[in-house]
Order: sequence, then C-alpha cells, then structure tokens
Amino acid sequence: TFVQQRGGGYESVRDVWLRSCLHVDAIRKLAEADAFRSIGLDRRAALWAVRALDGRSAAERLPLFDRPEVRLPDNEPETTLPAMPLGEHV
Repeated sequence: TFVQQRGGGYESVRDVWLRSCLHVDAIRKLAEADAFRSIGLDRRAALWAVRALDGRSAAERLPLFDRPEVRLPDNEPETTLPAMPLGEHV
C-alpha cells in the first residue's frame, strides 16, 4: 500500500511518483494542494518538478535536452523567479 511504500519518507516529487505508483495527474493535484512542503518544496517548485515527470516511463522528461541540435549558450545568466505571493500559496 501507499503507506508501506513510504518507508522512511520521500526525497522528491519523483520519488513519491516512483514509489507510490500514482498517476502523474494525481501527483500534480498533490502539488497544486501544496502537499510537498514536507520535502522542502513550495507549490511552484513542486509543480515544476511534476512537469519533469514522464507518465510513460520512469525517466524524467526534460524536453530541452530532447533536441541535441540546439546549442545552448555557455554563459547563460542566472535567473530567479519572484517569490510567490501568500495568496498563490493558498
């Protein structure tokens, strides 16, 4: 069962997905409900982590790297997103 799969806790959204056997849509709903705070992810970070999951395999889906012909600049500037307002966390 889900509780037995939990063991000593989860380390990431991907870990929850792999060990719980939940569908990606269910994991997304958990992220939308801000259920990943216990592993240090706010709602936005959890939703991004869910988007990296590939519902067809256990691999993470990173579409940017699916196109090897596209070269990325070596000096990509560091960017940060603004903090989510409290109203968006609720």
